[in-house]
Amino acid sequence: MQERIIFEVNGVEYGGLKSATIKRGVSMVAGQFAVEYTELWPGRSTPWPILPHSPARILLGSTVLIDGYVDKLPIEFSTQSHVLRAAGRDKTGQLVDCDPHPSPGEFRNTSLDKLARTFAKQVGLSVSLASGLHLLQALGVVRLSAGQSSYRALEEQARKDNVLFGPTSSGDLRIFRPGTEHAKVPLIFGQNVKSGVLQNDWSNRYSHYIVDGQDQGFDTLPGPAAQVRGEAFDKSVTLPRLKRFRADSGMDNASARKRAEWEASTRAARSVSLVIPMRGWRQNPADPSSDLWREGLLVDVDVPMVKISEALLIESVDYAFGQKYGCVLRLTRPDAWIPKPPSPDKDPLSGEGQPDLYG
Repeated sequence: MQERIIFEVNGVEYGGLKSATIKRGVSMVAGQFAVEYTELWPGRSTPWPILPHSPARILLGSTVLIDGYVDKLPIEFSTQSHVLRAAGRDKTGQLVDCDPHPSPGEFRNTSLDKLARTFAKQVGLSVSLASGLHLLQALGVVRLSAGQSSYRALEEQARKDNVLFGPTSSGDLRIFRPGTEHAKVPLIFGQNVKSGVLQNDWSNRYSHYIVDGQDQGFDTLPGPAAQVRGEAFDKSVTLPRLKRFRADSGMDNASARKRAEWEASTRAARSVSLVIPMRGWRQNPADPSSDLWREGLLVDVDVPMVKISEALLIESVDYAFGQKYGCVLRLTRPDAWIPKPPSPDKDPLSGEGQPDLYG
């Protein structure tokens, strides 16, 4: 028996829900939703219009999948009919849209979770760390640029801790590392896997990666700019394909090489993905207490037809309710989501150095 899908607006169940889609992914700080609805339904005699920025939640039974706000309200119309739709994101979408204050500004002797709590508080959110997660005690000097959103500022600093951001079930901010939790149910062809697509997309892979440029130094230090260069190779790519990146400020040859190696390894890992449609939204669709299929989980996959028998990472999940009820999992190698390495801070006035997690 299918569990009820509940759409709440302003804390009250909205009975006019006709269909819904939800997308969550390890690269998404906020889950996204889109619904089709009617303003009238049995028992309601007056229209209930949904307004922009209305608080909204979507639940599967008692399990919350989205807790955020309505961003968009498109209305489709023709001579025969009209269709009402609403779309939005988890509350963490406010960190993507909004700039922190003060901006520009500077923070000294802070940590990633402290900085996250400062920015989250400004938009009414809380912050939690995944179980067992330990962060660096100090980030050094954090400088905010004018027009830099709260999320972009946090994302830059998160590279030093090798972590990502996502929403909690309450729409607040969660700091986590993907692949630290394992799904309780494996994906086995012929059992809970009936079909799928193995995607091989090598359009973003190159045989040769170069990160180069000049370390301009600082006005307080004399001397010419130093040439910076780092290289990496993907021997599986047989075509002569070159990709060049400009070295970030403060890079030396070692950090430029690590950036090039990161580009080569993550692009190789992301070039192959497995897309599997599932019946229901839970790992055991017959058990309403079973865990949901969630982004960031490792899951054991056995699909002999495409020669896959290993643990893969759930990169994203697309949930659907309406004409179809189920979800679609996109799986990749776990090393596809290693955060980009940070550039060393070589500002002689800061008195701080950025940690190198890749050396």
